Amino acid sequence: MVSHLAKSAVGGQTLAGVKPKAGASPKALIALEKRTGSKIVMVTNLEIFVIIPSLLVEELQKKCASSTSVTQAAGAPKGAMEVLVQEDQRKVIDAALASRGLKSQWAEVVHRTMTKKKKKKKKKKS
Repeated sequence: MVSHLAKSAVGGQTLAGVKPKAGASPKALIALEKRTGSKIVMVTNLEIFVIIPSLLVEELQKKCASSTSVTQAAGAPKGAMEVLVQEDQRKVIDAALASRGLKSQWAEVVHRTMTKKKKKKKKKKS
């Protein structure tokens, strides 16, 4: 029975009427940045996973007890929105995205808070 299932397994799935795109699958981007002396978390590419940013912001504002906002993503196509959350709230954001069906492997976390000196020290230690 196992061999029958292995033979019938398909390497990928396709949707009827949708042309498959080449390359790696898109990921949601969770970026930590420093603006005006405070850290913020910026989440983009949520529309790909059918997550409505304005509803996510309402939930995060209550759970994080910090300032949140939704704005047009800079340099992105019109309609692409980004979610901004003050302070480092990655765990809460990950939990909120997971409750909406976004697995952590589909999200890429980028740290943009390190200065060049800290990056050099980190490379020397490893």
